[in-house]
Amino acid sequence: MQTDTMSMLQAIRVSAVDDAEPAGWTIDATGDWSVRPDQNASAGFQQERGVWLEVIGDQVYLAFPAATNESLRGVVEMLFQLPEDAIGAFEVWKRDDRDELSLAQGIYRNLDYIERITPYVRFPRRSGLPGEVWENRLAACVNNLGASPNFMRSAGARSAGLDFGLGLPFLKSEFELSSVLLMLGSYQAPLFSAVEVWLLDSEGTGLELKHRIAMEGADEIPSTLRLSEGLVGYVAAARFPKLMLVGEGSSQAWQVAFPQFVGNRLASVVCVTL
Repeated sequence: MQTDTMSMLQAIRVSAVDDAEPAGWTIDATGDWSVRPDQNASAGFQQERGVWLEVIGDQVYLAFPAATNESLRGVVEMLFQLPEDAIGAFEVWKRDDRDELSLAQGIYRNLDYIERITPYVRFPRRSGLPGEVWENRLAACVNNLGASPNFMRSAGARSAGLDFGLGLPFLKSEFELSSVLLMLGSYQAPLFSAVEVWLLDSEGTGLELKHRIAMEGADEIPSTLRLSEGLVGYVAAARFPKLMLVGEGSSQAWQVAFPQFVGNRLASVVCVTL
């Protein structure tokens, strides 16, 4: 995949269960991990099904699990380099005592207005992007945040230059939500080059593209895949995350794909391009 804009996603590390050795782990990494050389994120997610989000200097460290009700299938870690002029946000939303989603953690760059108002925002189930992700228990993307009826802070997004959002659900069990992760970014200085959300088709033998956000210059992709076809199909069949260098020549790019489960059922595969 060739893009005209460098993304702020600088490094990816994946720890995945090795089916040949169930007690072991396979680890793939790209980029500079010197800020977290000895991090063992997998140990922290054996029981926890939430999100790990931290600022390290001018970088944002993000880690989250891929897990069924019964077992941890892997952990995805990402490092984002945020320059001074970056526009972006990382938010973790959790259920409060009114059974609405309220902000548990937020990291913002050049989004003063949104940073100020967001602690007072609440999302009932089915309301806004976090509420949609909670209701459907599926990842979702929104383009053109400033004009989206499904983004309650659209006026602030429009004035700040936010363009797109990605929401990921993390479940304690089949019906109990742990948290929703939102990543909000700009096309001018994108968090990543592309993100795709794939769902199993009605027969369960293939995948259909549900959402895609891609920066200018990104290649076209098919709207359907067979199980085991390409990185996304491989992850759907194997049921653990995978990092891979895809494409040829100048079009090569690193991609990470990870499964999301509802209970023990594979619900979707999300694919992010560095």
